[in-house]
Amino acid sequence: MTEVRSRFSLRDKLLLVMTGVTGAALVLAGFVSVWLVRRSVVESTRDELVRQADALVDFIADPELGLPPSRDGQTPEERQVARAATFGAFTAVLRLVSQVESAEIFRVTPEGTLRQPERINVETDLLADFDQAGLDVEALLAGETQTGVIRSREGAVVWVAAGAGTRAERLVFVLSAAPETDRSIWRSPMLAAGLSALALAVGMSVWFANRLTRPLRRLQAAAGAIANGDLTARVEPTSGDEVGVLGETFNTMADELGRARQTERSFVMSVSHDLRTPLTSIKGYAEAIADGAVTGDAAVAAGQVIEAEAGRLERLVHDLLDLARLDASEFRLHVQSVDLDADLRELAASFARRADEAGLEFSVAGSPLPEIRTDPDRVAQVVANLLENSLRYTQEGRAISLTWTAASPQPDAWPRGAVRIDVSDTGDGIPPEHLPHVFERLYVAGHLPGARQVGTGLGLAIVAELTLALGGRATVDSTPGAGTTFSVWLPI
Repeated sequence: MTEVRSRFSLRDKLLLVMTGVTGAALVLAGFVSVWLVRRSVVESTRDELVRQADALVDFIADPELGLPPSRDGQTPEERQVARAATFGAFTAVLRLVSQVESAEIFRVTPEGTLRQPERINVETDLLADFDQAGLDVEALLAGETQTGVIRSREGAVVWVAAGAGTRAERLVFVLSAAPETDRSIWRSPMLAAGLSALALAVGMSVWFANRLTRPLRRLQAAAGAIANGDLTARVEPTSGDEVGVLGETFNTMADELGRARQTERSFVMSVSHDLRTPLTSIKGYAEAIADGAVTGDAAVAAGQVIEAEAGRLERLVHDLLDLARLDASEFRLHVQSVDLDADLRELAASFARRADEAGLEFSVAGSPLPEIRTDPDRVAQVVANLLENSLRYTQEGRAISLTWTAASPQPDAWPRGAVRIDVSDTGDGIPPEHLPHVFERLYVAGHLPGARQVGTGLGLAIVAELTLALGGRATVDSTPGAGTTFSVWLPI
């Protein structure tokens, strides 16, 4: 299989994602902030211009400010003087208004149209693009204020139009100002703050990506070391989050691999010893027979030894094959309806003679069992292995018993109930420190050597794995000095 590797490490991807998301968020927040600030400043500028327009209207309407009064019967020359005075007063006041940057004053003809404007530029002519045709002159002279915004490449220009005057002169004026934000937004501290925030976000992203991926890199290095055969490699969890739990799980896996490797080595050494002993006997007796050193009754005895050791080798090979099939999930069960009560009694009868030859008392007791579906041959193999184990570790003059009964239903495991099979003995028992390991391969043979050399030392391991394959479980209970009971639970 071709190994596919990304050009970017997880750290690089995290850094790119976090920086991209942060940058996008900052840009979006910046545009929204600029839009809100611009809108707020435009509204504020508009309100200020409206206030100043209202003040100008009040100024014109105030009779005490010295404007020439409008009287009936004025001569044209007097009316002209009054109009000039009104217009001049307007111009003088507009130049004093600080908020206004540009203004236009329109004289209104008797027909209600606007004449050419008089422009008053305080700073710059912001009303160059203003369209006076959009003004409602009659509404303005009636006291209404009209506002608007002119958009250009240079920014927004807020304008306010109002009307005022006397009978001698009617005027419409337009005040304008450019909000400060439109001309200096990109030179304002907001831009510097945004760039600083982006730089900080990049720095935080680098720090966070390094912090997050550092334990993963350590985990990768430790996994590589284990793959190369160093089963002592471990990682030190530095946090309680998912990455820390992953590190602890990795260490547990490494511990289990180490134990499995040690068990495998012990297993190979034990099997090698178990193979070497009968092979040595077979070879020695065969050579003696071939050389003619053993004749007559001695040759018959040698043949019996060779036969017994060959049978032992055959059992060991069969047990090894069974374990190999169980490990490879290639073990097949032949499930059928079984009268387990009859099968167990038949099996017990075959062991009664062997128990008697070993000087052991053997008892059998069982209550009637319901018909169950299971593999009868494998159940017989499980019980036979347990009986073999008891024959090996129970001293002469003591007792072995085989009992079975129908257990009560267990909703969590077997809703229809189970069958319990017990093989008990009155031997010396198993020390508590060995109980968790009795179903491991060759553990009992290596740590608890027995008085009789029967079986292969793999029987209890086969019991545990076969019972599991049958859908049940195997347990052990032992009291040192009082005996041991092995129990097998099989679902109905």
